[in-house]
Amino acid sequence: MRQDLMALAAMATGIVTLWNPRYFRLVLGLYLLLVGVFGLGHG
Repeated sequence: MRQDLMALAAMATGIVTLWNPRYFRLVLGLYLLLVGVFGLGHG
């Protein structure tokens, strides 16, 4: 289930990045933070 959430988060990140390139760093940072949190929680 978490992999599905991560996949959805990745797709949302890509869509937002394509729509608003200037927010690329912010969105990427938030995405990496979420991946880290899910990774720590899963591990």
